[in-house]
Amino acid sequence: MSTSILKISPYAQTPGLPVAGFSAAPVLSMVAIALLLAGSGLVALRRRNLR
Repeated sequence: MSTSILKISPYAQTPGLPVAGFSAAPVLSMVAIALLLAGSGLVALRRRNLR
């Protein structure tokens, strides 16, 4: 597999504990993206018209 494809994986962005030091920035950015996507999905779910 190409390394450029592996770099876009969320698992490649998290720190590799205990070998690498912990950095909260990648973890917090993934949580923020997940919350943004979940919130937009909930808004879209409420706006749908089933009638």
